[in-house]
Amino acid sequence: MNIFIVIIISIAGPSGSGKTFINNRMKQFLNNSEVSHFDLDGYHLHSRSERTLLNLFPEDIKENDFDEIAEHVDKLVQGKSISMPIYNHVLGKRDRYKELFPKKILIIEGLHSIFLNKLLKRKKIDISIFLDTDKDIQRAWKTKRDVAERGYSFDRAIFEITNRYTFEKEFVDCQIEYADLIVQTKRSSNENVREVLISNTFLSKVKNTSFDKYFYVIPEKDLKKDFFLLRNRKIIMDKHNLLCSKTAIHDNTTNSSFQTSIITLVNLTVFFYNNHYYGHE
Repeated sequence: MNIFIVIIISIAGPSGSGKTFINNRMKQFLNNSEVSHFDLDGYHLHSRSERTLLNLFPEDIKENDFDEIAEHVDKLVQGKSISMPIYNHVLGKRDRYKELFPKKILIIEGLHSIFLNKLLKRKKIDISIFLDTDKDIQRAWKTKRDVAERGYSFDRAIFEITNRYTFEKEFVDCQIEYADLIVQTKRSSNENVREVLISNTFLSKVKNTSFDKYFYVIPEKDLKKDFFLLRNRKIIMDKHNLLCSKTAIHDNTTNSSFQTSIITLVNLTVFFYNNHYYGHE
């Protein structure tokens, strides 16, 4: 029997902004057997060595195979499995394929994942998340990751950051205008602080009496236009016992803004599922 996707979540943002971290932490508190992870990195059109010769960067929207991405997401929505290409970041190229099966939740992670709303044939993204990380923090994270995990020299990592900036600004950062949620990470009092912001448009879609039982919003000046701080009031358990793992968070007493942001994203996913906001197209 085919399994059909209930909720599609996109996580977009520049390289080094924390997309994989957010995805992995969300999956820790959701039932992993109900979550499929769709990684857009495997859909780059050229290998790293080819891009170097052509002076191309993955941030350029033309450097990604959106036709194949849309086709694969469409198949998953229909309850079919796909062979998802896997990008090896050490080798700088696709080196294998992974069979990906549809589950209740599909998390799409990638530089341009919010743009998929315009490309998917049957079902649009239900919850789009953009990671708005201060550039200094992003550069530090990216440099550390690329040198420690991906085999870059320090000079090469700095070169990539510097030369990708124009494409990042043009093709990646602009997605923030279309996001339902913004995960904002900035430096405050000598530490990194993370907040979840919700757009007024998305808020008007989900806000009802039960929403106020579990969340509250804080309008504050100096935030991005039409966005509000989103905070948990109470942890929600999935009424169908499908989404939350047995190790789901039991309370909201953590003092870590990073932990609180993950709780908020998971909480909103469960709220969305429980209240049947999904399946709109």
